[in-house]
Amino acid sequence: MPQFVKHTGITITTTILGRIFGLLAAILAARFLGPKGNGYYTLAILLASTSIALTNFGVTTTTIYHIAKERHLRSEVMGHLFVLNSAVAVVATAAGLIIALYFHNLLFPHTPREYLILGSLIIPGIFTYRFFQNVLLGLQDFEKYNLGQIIFSAIHLLLIGIGVVIPKQKIVGAIVAEATSWALGAVMFIYWSKSAIPRWSFHLNRSLAKRLFTYGLQSYLGNLLAFFNSRSDVFLLNFFQGAGAVGIYSVAVGLAERLWIISQTASTVLFPRVSSSTDPKWQKRFTPLITRTVLVLVLPIALVIGVFAKPLIIVLYSTKFVSAVLPLQILLFGIVSFSLSRVLAHDIAGRGYPLLNSYTSAISLVVNISLNLLLIPRWGMAGAAFAAAASYTSLLISKLVIYQRLSGNSWKEVLLSKKEDWALYAKTLKAIWAKTRRIGKPIP
Repeated sequence: MPQFVKHTGITITTTILGRIFGLLAAILAARFLGPKGNGYYTLAILLASTSIALTNFGVTTTTIYHIAKERHLRSEVMGHLFVLNSAVAVVATAAGLIIALYFHNLLFPHTPREYLILGSLIIPGIFTYRFFQNVLLGLQDFEKYNLGQIIFSAIHLLLIGIGVVIPKQKIVGAIVAEATSWALGAVMFIYWSKSAIPRWSFHLNRSLAKRLFTYGLQSYLGNLLAFFNSRSDVFLLNFFQGAGAVGIYSVAVGLAERLWIISQTASTVLFPRVSSSTDPKWQKRFTPLITRTVLVLVLPIALVIGVFAKPLIIVLYSTKFVSAVLPLQILLFGIVSFSLSRVLAHDIAGRGYPLLNSYTSAISLVVNISLNLLLIPRWGMAGAAFAAAASYTSLLISKLVIYQRLSGNSWKEVLLSKKEDWALYAKTLKAIWAKTRRIGKPIP
């Protein structure tokens, strides 16, 4: 537990710093591009994300799982996964270009083709960045993982700041800056991964390849469904109301998703730990503690942001984006549910059952698309936000049912705080405070 608290504390601190840089980059983009330009920028990135989701075949999840699990075969795992990642990166880039050239009117109506073509250039950098970043995560090298995120976020902010001030080419500048920042971040993580695992074996191991591919495919379906569950509202909002509505709605989504930092951080550290653990008693106690803690942290913050949503958006983004207030307030309810479901999903995947996450994502996606089709034509952005919040809540319920059966824990164990939790929080805060005071004292 002390190591988990330490790694989670460091990860959440660096993630907060990275998210601050990310928020500043989003504010710069929104202010300089305006609602419609910000919508085009958002849709260009969505093209890249969609192509990656369609073609990644679970590389991200299987990298973390097998690097953590198969320590004695890491050189072979790296060789096999590197080949797989390189191949799917090429396929994903080609898919992005095909969508931009031939299917842009179907999937991205009202969006100029040139922005989508540029968006496809983001794909190789994202693919490579995430693959090598997850190698470090599988190794549980949280120091380099966290340092890399901060460096990437700083580079991204700098390049976006430069890109959006280019006269008459602000949207192009923002998209090119996005692609360049991912590529530079990828180079950094390649260097660190190669230092950690110097030897990569490319000799085919059929048994290993089968395990990698099988786990990856099981994860792939769940990840694909989860992606469309989180982005179907943007697709359909663009279809019904255009890029201007997307530009405003993306502000609400961006602010609401900042709350994911807490569950994302806990899950980032939890997944490789559960994957490598052989102690079922530890698993049974540990995940509920993390879930309860995430709820204690996320819920009050969501309430505060909801109350002050209007002044927050006006101060950060200007009055042009004030229409994002109601969607933000609605989305916050769903973000709380999603934060809890994310922790449970990583526990389920870490136990070796990623396919079960696919079932829950499928249920949630049906809820999401059905409500979006019903509500966006009537309520616009507020309807999209309500559909997202409802789908995230259904996702939590279904994951909770599965987790209870796998772990034997009741829903109360997962959601309701205990006295010993608060004692642990107090002890942890005291230890952090004591360490901080020691750091601040001069060396005698």
